[in-house]
Amino acid sequence: MTIQINVDMEGQRLKSSTLRAIPRAFQRNATTWASQTLLYIKKELGNYFSRPPKELDQRLGMKVVQTGPDSAQILFGTGGYIGKQEVIYAKIHEEGGWTNPRVTPAMRRWAWAMYYKGFKSEIRGAGLRGAARKGAFATFGGMDNIFKSIALTKQDRLHVKLQARHWFTRPIAERMPELERTMSPEGVWATAAQLASTRTAAQGGKA
Repeated sequence: MTIQINVDMEGQRLKSSTLRAIPRAFQRNATTWASQTLLYIKKELGNYFSRPPKELDQRLGMKVVQTGPDSAQILFGTGGYIGKQEVIYAKIHEEGGWTNPRVTPAMRRWAWAMYYKGFKSEIRGAGLRGAARKGAFATFGGMDNIFKSIALTKQDRLHVKLQARHWFTRPIAERMPELERTMSPEGVWATAAQLASTRTAAQGGKA
């Protein structure tokens, strides 16, 4: 006598495939959240500034570093993230503090540009022409001006204290509930199941 036994193991195969996909799902969920949060920060900065400061514009970047099978670090900062390049932390913009930028020719050109921009702003609407304009400029040029000081300084480095701006804390705090949801066991499992299903379908039903 022969007894035929058929067991549908497809569900168990899919579950095993899902378990193997958990590390990839963990990384994908963390990276997706970080990317969306980066866009959110840029949007918030766009609402705050008509033109965000250069260092917080397109060079703002992020990086996800998986430190274990169920742990990771998400880094936000300026400098962008290309390949294995480290993110330059923007802690000083967040918490404030002293910075010592090097005085370069480009910085001097920028300082002169800001100096003349300030002069134009001062006389705008006054309708000054000719000698009157030159006189106003001479008066303006003799005044203490931070940009003029930067342009003419003989120092190689500046010593600048930045105030805390908290440009990162608030947007990231607003996105934390989404991080908790997507990185919960249920959130990671759902992504792993999706990855497993896609792989199984691509392999013609084999896990």
